Amino acid sequence: MRIIISPAKKMRTDTDTLASARLPVFLERPQP
Repeated sequence: MRIIISPAKKMRTDTDTLASARLPVFLERPQP
């Protein structure tokens, strides 16, 4: 179980990091 969760958790962290890096770009755009 840990072998499956561990990579998934790391993958989740990488996704969150990318989301955090791209989030400011979306926030800078004015909302219609």
